[in-house]
Formats: sequence, C-alpha cells, structure tokens
Amino acid sequence: MTAPFIAFENVTFAYPAQSSASAQLFKQATSPEIRALNNLSLEVPRGQYVVVLGHNGSGKSTLARHCNALLLPVRGRVLVDGLLTSEPSNQKAIRDRVGMIFHNPDNQLIATMVEDDVAWSLTVRGLPAALIRERVEEALVAVDIIDLRKRPPNQLSGGQRQRVAIAGILALRPACIVADEATAMLDPLSRGEIVRLLHQLHQDYELTIIQATHLLEEAVLADRVVVMERGKIVLDGSPVQIFSDLERLRQLKLAIPEPIELAARLRSVGQPISPEALTVEAIAREIAR
Repeated sequence: MTAPFIAFENVTFAYPAQSSASAQLFKQATSPEIRALNNLSLEVPRGQYVVVLGHNGSGKSTLARHCNALLLPVRGRVLVDGLLTSEPSNQKAIRDRVGMIFHNPDNQLIATMVEDDVAWSLTVRGLPAALIRERVEEALVAVDIIDLRKRPPNQLSGGQRQRVAIAGILALRPACIVADEATAMLDPLSRGEIVRLLHQLHQDYELTIIQATHLLEEAVLADRVVVMERGKIVLDGSPVQIFSDLERLRQLKLAIPEPIELAARLRSVGQPISPEALTVEAIAREIAR
C-alpha cells in the first residue's frame, strides 16, 4: 500500500488560554488550554483535492497549519512525505513540499512589483537568475496574471493579489498547496475564480490540495470532503456523500448553498434531481430535463 502524502496520527494540539480581564477581576478560574485538535487522525493521499469544512473554531485552520510544520502537535505526530514535522531538521524540506496560502494575501506580499514578489522566495534560496526568470514566467502564466507582472501589488484587486501569492508558492514547485480560508476576504466572483484556479492547478500539476473553508459551495468539486467540529473529524467522504445529509450539516452550523437547498426541496416533492448535481450548472440542467 502506498504511504499517504500527509498523515496525522492521533494528533492533539492546544492553544494556551488567555485570562480575560473580567475573569481576573472576579478571580474566576480559567481553562488552562483551548484544545483545537483532539486526538485527530487523517491520511491524505498524494494528488488528492481535500476540502476541510467547519465553522469558526472547529479546528480546520489549526489542522491546515500542521501540514507544513507552522504548528506542531502537543501529542501524536504529523508526517509529510514520510518526514516527521516535529523534527527541526525536516522542516525546511517539508515547507519546500507544502506551500501555504492564507486568507489575507497582503501578509504574503513583500515586493513592490508583482514579478519581484513571485521571484523573492527563489532568490533567497540562491537559484540561478535564468532559472528564476523561467519559474516566475511559468507561475505568472499558470495563475493568469502575466500582464500584471510590472504592476505594484498594492494596486491590484484582492483576487489578483491572491493570485500573486499563489504564483509565489507555485514558483517553488511544491507537491502540495494548503489554502487556509484563502477566499475569506474576497467578493463572491473572486472567490469562485480562486477556487477554480486551485482546481486547475490540481489538474495541471497533479498537486495535492488541502483547502480549509467554511463555505460549502467551495467543496462541491473536491475529491473528498472532511468536516470538523471541536477539533475532531465528524464526517469524511465524497461531496455527494457529505451533501446527502443537509440536516447534519445544519447541525454543524454550516450554511447550505441556496441551489443545493432548492435541489433538496425539489427531490422532496418528487422531482428527479440527481444527488450528484451539486453545482449551479448541474442543478439547472437537471431542472431543465
């Protein structure tokens, strides 16, 4: 059996609690820790597109940040391509394999020109100038911003800046991209474009993609959906399997997209809408049939 690309083995992680001013004033006891992952196990095969769903505080971002050793387990272990994340000597190799994209692209942009920003991580690694130019060109084309290469990032839209951040990761030739709420600060049109871009990169480069989000509509085209609650995995399956129980998703405080809600109501009154119709386009075709 092929070893998973990323493996969580009985991982527990806790953030230290911060005593509130009111708790100190009234000398109330505070919890010594906030447990974000609770004895969690998960295997992600190489090349899989996984969406990790959950409301705020469910643990999905904490899980995402364990994938390239930004966070390390309190108990248990995480392996990336067979490398233990808690071993300091492995962490550079792990971060070369797994690139992270965060919800605010401005936190990842440091140069005054788009192409310089994409080149920065290659430059600090000491790659030859000709190879850097080649990698930057390829990355800019892949995320469809080659025409913006001479523009300052601060003059770009939120969606364009997120593309610059993705290009900077892609230029490093990672095996995996982890997107931690990467669409959270974008308008609906830009959100859809970034999700489609991630799927295109998954297909074109055979990347492993792990996308953490609270938006169910971003999960419909994934290979696999993992739903988290209180630091644990409570659902794990294909999009069709996960979306077959909308009531359970509501109980997990997840908002059901209107087209999927409509399709469920039509099924309830006898309309033959396929359970595999999860996108707006697929549902519209089913209705038109």
